[in-house]
Amino acid sequence: MGIHSLMNRRFKKPSTHVDYSQRPNFIKRHPEASVWRTDITYLELRPGTWVYLGSVYEPKVHRVLAFKISRQMDATLVVNTLNQALEDFKKPVFVHSDMGSQYTSIEVETLLERHQITHSYI
Repeated sequence: MGIHSLMNRRFKKPSTHVDYSQRPNFIKRHPEASVWRTDITYLELRPGTWVYLGSVYEPKVHRVLAFKISRQMDATLVVNTLNQALEDFKKPVFVHSDMGSQYTSIEVETLLERHQITHSYI
């Protein structure tokens, strides 16, 4: 009948280098405070062609508040996504992220300081 399996080869996602310095996790000490969680997801459009989905999630209401897609995984993606969420929703006490270079950038830290939001890391 001409039926056969199709094997997908493993893909290798792009990577970045991060300096993992220690910083306290404020969220554990303030569980009642409002928190936005943010992350970047790799999306492969076709072999070797990647785009990046930046998102802001509100865990208390189980809702994605904002998202942006970009060809570059950089601080601009994070800033644009956070700005979108800040335009439409009440600002949180904390923004929680990993310690990727995009999130520890001057641009992101400046945005959070300007809005008086504490940055919490994993």
